[in-house]
Amino acid sequence: IQENILEKKVVMVGVGSVGSSASAQLVKAGIRNLVLIDPDQLEVHNIIRHLCDLDDLGRYKTDAVADRLKKINPAVNLQLFKDDFVKDYEKIEKSVSDADLLIVSTDTPDSRQVANMVSVEKKIPTVYISLHERAMTGSVYRVVPGKTGCRNCLGDGQWNSEFIPGTTEYSETADERDILFQPGMDSDITLVTLLGVKMALSSLLNPRLKILPDLGANYIHWNGYPGKKGAMARLIPAGIPKNKECDVCGKKPKSTIERNNVYAE
Repeated sequence: IQENILEKKVVMVGVGSVGSSASAQLVKAGIRNLVLIDPDQLEVHNIIRHLCDLDDLGRYKTDAVADRLKKINPAVNLQLFKDDFVKDYEKIEKSVSDADLLIVSTDTPDSRQVANMVSVEKKIPTVYISLHERAMTGSVYRVVPGKTGCRNCLGDGQWNSEFIPGTTEYSETADERDILFQPGMDSDITLVTLLGVKMALSSLLNPRLKILPDLGANYIHWNGYPGKKGAMARLIPAGIPKNKECDVCGKKPKSTIERNNVYAE
C-alpha cells in the first residue's frame, strides 16, 4: 500500500475532529503530500474530539495539525490554507486541481456542495465523511466522476440530504455553524473517521474503479446506537446512482467559480 501512495496528493477540506484525525492516519500510512484547508481556530469545545490539545488553543487548526503531522513524518509536504473553501475558492483552486483525492469533512452544506462541483469539474475522486445527530450516526461515501453519480445526485440535489432517510446533520440546530457546539463522543467520531480513511486509501489504490474491491461498496452507513433492531454498520454494494437530470454532473455545468459566486453571495 505504502509504495503505491507515496507520491499521491490528498486535499483535506476541513481539519476539524474528522479531518485532523484522518490526516494523521494518512501520513502514518505513507501519504507525503497533503493540502489542509480550514479557516477556523481551535477552541475549548474542540479539544474533546480533536487531534490537537489545550496547548494549541487559539491557533489556526491548519497550523496546529501541521505541527502534529510533522512529528509523525518531518518530510511531509504540506500546503496550508486558512481560507473559506466557498468564499476563497479562487485562491485555493490551483492547489486543488492536481489532487489525486479530496476528503471532505466540513460542517456546512455549502462547502460540501462546492467540493462536489470541484470534484466533478476537475474529475477528482472524493470521499465524504459526515457525522449526524451528535455523532450517534455517520456516513462515508465516495464519488468518482464519470463512474458514479455525484453528491448532488443524492436526495435530488437537496443540500444536507444523505443516502439514508432521516439522517441529518445535527438537525436541531438553528444554524449549520452551531453544530460546532454540539456534543459528540470522540470514540464515535474516530470510528467513522477510520472507515473514511480505509475508503480513502482504497480509492487511492483504485482511483477509477466504480466499486472498491476490498470494501465492495462506495457507501457505508454507521449507526452507533441501533438498540435492539438494526445493524451497527451497513454497506450499500453499489456506486451512487447517477441522476441524468443532475445539474452538476448530468448536464453541462457552469464552472465551479461561476457557480461559487452565487453561493458566496
